[in-house]
Amino acid sequence: MDTKFIQGDGEDKPPTSVFGPEFLSTILYQESYLEDVELACLLLRPRSISVVEASLDKNALTNENYGSVSPIYCITGKDKVTNADIQRWMVEKNPPNEAKTFQDSDHMIMTSCPEQLFTYLQDISKRYN
Repeated sequence: MDTKFIQGDGEDKPPTSVFGPEFLSTILYQESYLEDVELACLLLRPRSISVVEASLDKNALTNENYGSVSPIYCITGKDKVTNADIQRWMVEKNPPNEAKTFQDSDHMIMTSCPEQLFTYLQDISKRYN
């Protein structure tokens, strides 16, 4: 698509990705309002691939590092980045306290289903405080 990879951090560092407007509107925000897609395009910044690699560190999410928060997982039903089967596999491999499916959500649940997400966050804040 229109995602670019540049050496934004220098030639000796991993590439930096820059998502293009077509990728944002058809893959990440396909169920979101056009205004949200346009805002995302304006606010978009290059992202180092090494940040993504660091987030995959198995030692980062230990009980000592992350155990004070009750894990909740939101499955996004129309996600084109991480489909529902992969999300369910993730839930199975690292079970949260609960998982909720938002059938009409794209990858960016906060813009594709904001009212449903807000209501759910209110609900879980009352139950897990």
